[in-house]
Amino acid sequence: MQTLLARIPEGLGDDGLHIVEQNRGKGIEVLIFSFSGSRFNRLLTLLLQDRLGGKAQVRYNDFVVKIIRAGKEGTGQRVLHALQEIQKMGKDNIGAVLPLPQAEGWKFARALPPSLLFDLSLSDHYHAEEFIECMRNIPFFILDNSCSGTNTP
Repeated sequence: MQTLLARIPEGLGDDGLHIVEQNRGKGIEVLIFSFSGSRFNRLLTLLLQDRLGGKAQVRYNDFVVKIIRAGKEGTGQRVLHALQEIQKMGKDNIGAVLPLPQAEGWKFARALPPSLLFDLSLSDHYHAEEFIECMRNIPFFILDNSCSGTNTP
C-alpha cells in the first residue's frame, strides 16, 4: 500500500479530478487522477476519446485516466476543456457517442425496440445517470508536473 501511495502526486485531494501534464520525452502525457472507480473512468475515457479525437489515445484503470498523443502544447488545458464539455453533456449527448453493447449478451435484448435498448444500455450498462450526476458536481484541479514514476494504465 505504501508503494501505491508513494506514486500519487503531492497535493492530490480525495475528491475531484486532478489533472497532471507531464513531458515523457516521447511526448506529452496527461494523467487524470480519479477516485471514482473503473466504471466511471471507463465512461470518462470513451467520452474523452470522442472529445479529443484525432490521434489521442485514452486509457484508464481504477485510479487514473491516461491521455497520450493529444497535442504538443497546452495539452493539459485541452483535456481540461474537454472535461468541461463532458460536464455539460446530457444523457442523449452521451448516448450519441457511446457504442451500443452487443444484444447477444443481454437477455431479451432482441425483443426490445431500439429506443428502449438504447435507454437500457445507457442506464444498466454505462450507468449514465450516475456518471452525469457525479460529473456535474465534481471539481477539476490542475497540478504541476512534479509527478514521477506514476503507476498508469
